[in-house]
Amino acid sequence: IIAFSSLAETRDNDTGRHLRRTQNYVRELALTLRDNPAYGPALSDEAVDLIYKSAPLHDIGKVAIPDHILLKKGRLAPAEIAVMKTHPEHGFRAIAAAEESLGESNSFLRVAREIAYGHHEKWDGSGYPNGFAGAAIPLSARLMAVADVYDALRSRRPYKAALSHQEASTLILRERGQHFDPALVDAFSALESELQALESRSSSQLAVLLLPSTQPESIEQYSLRVVEAWKLGQKGKDNGVLLLVAKNDRKVRIEVGYGLEGNIPDVLAKRIIEESITPLFRQGDLSGGIRAGVQRL
Repeated sequence: IIAFSSLAETRDNDTGRHLRRTQNYVRELALTLRDNPAYGPALSDEAVDLIYKSAPLHDIGKVAIPDHILLKKGRLAPAEIAVMKTHPEHGFRAIAAAEESLGESNSFLRVAREIAYGHHEKWDGSGYPNGFAGAAIPLSARLMAVADVYDALRSRRPYKAALSHQEASTLILRERGQHFDPALVDAFSALESELQALESRSSSQLAVLLLPSTQPESIEQYSLRVVEAWKLGQKGKDNGVLLLVAKNDRKVRIEVGYGLEGNIPDVLAKRIIEESITPLFRQGDLSGGIRAGVQRL
């Protein structure tokens, strides 16, 4: 899968970075969606892992798009858009051919085929290439659709500026029940809503940063640098808090601004990690652990 998806990256560096970001977005969205009883049974650890590992192939069909369209520095003309819209079908055929060559059903490639073929379908049936609607769109593709659009909105292009997280989130929420599965939009906004509620109750600011690793820096050094760069909290009061999770390092850090050290001393921050966050992480519930930490803070 890594070798296959790297074909897209060799054509366009932006596509390569997009693949890595959306892979992580789609995993966290799936983990949060597991809290919904209607979706939880379909999102076992194995299922989420399959979606995560297969997600980089969602745009593999773009290897069939001519360079003058794929790499164009500007908006595409209508005829060029029509060509670009063929990439889900190219991706479907490429992955199906790989499955056939194996001579057996392969779960990774099956999920990858669903994602590649269906991530531009829309909940209301107005998408492409087939105009599928609602549950007729595989769940893996519905998850990919949210991640794909969010990253596109947040990315700069020659013909548009990158939107802020808040602007992109507003557009995602607006498409609830139209472009996107309503339950997926609710999952997308779950953590954000909790953080906004905290800020509305106090003048303090809490941010959550989830990333694979802080290496080569220690998590302590990295968190200090992030707090300084993001300038959390009110100016002059230093009343921000950062909850940093380095998943692959298996480390968690709560960095507290000077203005809140009396409220959240180091000993309390350590207890929150040990009592509220770590037990859920050990159960494989990443989103639940983060939410528990946010609520305690």
